Formats: sequence, structure tokens, C-alpha cells
Amino acid sequence: MYKVFYNDRAILLAEKAEDIPKNFQKEQVKNKQELFTFLDSYFSIQPAYDVVVVGYHVSAMMDNLTTYFKFIKAAGGLVKNSDDEFLFIKRWGTWDLPKGKVEKNESLEMAAIREVEEETNVGGLMVQKRLEDTFHVYRLEETICLKQTAWYFMVADGHRTPKPQMNEGITDVVWLDKEESRKALSESYRSLKETMMHYF
Repeated sequence: MYKVFYNDRAILLAEKAEDIPKNFQKEQVKNKQELFTFLDSYFSIQPAYDVVVVGYHVSAMMDNLTTYFKFIKAAGGLVKNSDDEFLFIKRWGTWDLPKGKVEKNESLEMAAIREVEEETNVGGLMVQKRLEDTFHVYRLEETICLKQTAWYFMVADGHRTPKPQMNEGITDVVWLDKEESRKALSESYRSLKETMMHYF
């Protein structure tokens, strides 16, 4: 099953009707053409509901979904220091985790490390494991984009003073304890709340 977020709404891709969570509307598709017809309709409005798309194999549906949008790969990190604190940024007034686009010929892991360092000025990063990817749809002028973000859990030596990358809309970089991290995450994007909260 895949979950794709659009604003504060979610689109689930599932193969079986019994996979449908409560309060989700159901959309049945049989092939790529029917999937695209649904997407045309869904993104022509400001959807006010969560939906589960039930149809053919979820991996094939996800592959088709990436061709419907302008597909962007990104990577980022959930970073912890030796004081058991977690690294958060505030971007455009909203709490977030550091992340950014993957550059050409760059691995996902290296992109995650680079983006964390660039956006926060925190170095000495060591990747421990890969976390769950997130999928997020957004509009860029007239283009609808699908961003897949590969997340990595990292530890930092904590010796460098955090500093926000202001030209990326980041106004603050802070280390938060677990309780503070949960509060910040509760005020963040739904995609992060639903995938990251259980780490705190």
C-alpha cells in the first residue's frame, strides 16, 4: 500500500477492498487509463476528502502515478544528537525536517546528508538506517508535481552551531527533546505527522 499526500488530504493505493480505512472514500480503477481519469477529476477540484484507489497491482499503480505528474526525487534526515535531541527547521512558518532535491548522479543517502548540512549547518552526520519514504503532491505554477522523499535516521556529533539556510525560506533551526519534537511534529505537515510521530 502507498499513501500520497496532497495538502492535508491522503490518497491510498490498495489492491483489496478490505484494505480501505474508515472515513476514506473508495475509487475503483482497472487500468492506467481509469487511474488517470480519476486523477484528472480529483486534481481539478480542491478535494475535501481522503480517498483509497482500489485496483490493479499497487506497484504498477505507483509506477503509473509517477508518469502522471512531474516526478521529483528528494532526500532528508531525522537527526538526533548525543543529548537525545532532534533537529527541526522552521520553513515558511511551519515546523519541518531538513530535506531537498537529489542532484544528478547523487545517491539518495548522500543527498540526504548534503541537504541536512546545507539547510542546518549541522555536520558530523552518520546515517543509521533508511526510514519510510513520503509521497507529496504539490502545485508549482501550472505544473502538478509528485515528490518522493527518502528519509534517513542520522546521528550528529553536535559540535557545529545550527544555522538556518535563509535563502530556502528557513528561519530557524533548533534541537528539541522528545516532548518538544512531538509538539513540533503535531504542528507540521500531515505527511510527516503520520510517518514520523512514532519515532518520538
